Amino acid sequence: MKRLIINSLAKIGIGVYRLESNKKKLFRHYRVTHVLDVGANAGQFAKGLRKHVGFIGELVSFEPLSSAFELLEKAAAHDPKWKVLNCGLGDVNGSLKINISANSASSSFLPILPACEAAAPTSGYISHETVAVRTLDSIFLEYCNRSDCVYLKIDTQGFEKQVLDGARSVLPHIATVELELSLVPLYQNQLVFPDMYELMTRLGYSLVSLEPEFSDPSSGKLLQVNGTFHRH
Repeated sequence: MKRLIINSLAKIGIGVYRLESNKKKLFRHYRVTHVLDVGANAGQFAKGLRKHVGFIGELVSFEPLSSAFELLEKAAAHDPKWKVLNCGLGDVNGSLKINISANSASSSFLPILPACEAAAPTSGYISHETVAVRTLDSIFLEYCNRSDCVYLKIDTQGFEKQVLDGARSVLPHIATVELELSLVPLYQNQLVFPDMYELMTRLGYSLVSLEPEFSDPSSGKLLQVNGTFHRH
């Protein structure tokens, strides 16, 4: 779930930025050279890395929605180290129907649940489109070498496990993974925090950072966090 309020304010020209000091320290400590930005939307994460984290390495952003990808292309147009691809990532190569939310950022391959719409009414679906999907296994070596210090960020609205399933052969060459983790189910059949934590542990990663991401505005209940995992 992208930062819905921040995105809304950005549309009217008001910038809101979070402190990125901890991420800056992680990037420096782990000597990150390449970032794979899965679920890039309009490029908010990548732009934050450039502006607030000071990351100057290689960026590859993946975004399946055609409307969001147009904005992503514009954002990356003058950055020679930022590549953008109009596709989603998953556990098979092919195509899938993606549900498009009113706010774009909440769009998902999975059906949305009432808890998500209750906390963010603009997350409701208004249409859908069929998009290309690739596995990271099939394209990793086009953008990274096995010796690179790779940071994989996955923000795919409940589809995180499928992205990881499609990356099993290259995960040993990915040092750090940032995941959006739901504390309660927001999309049908998604894995929530305890299951994703167990999966990442089995894959050889340890949790090194947590930050709040999305709360219910009426109750204040925390619904999602961003978790960063580093390979043992």
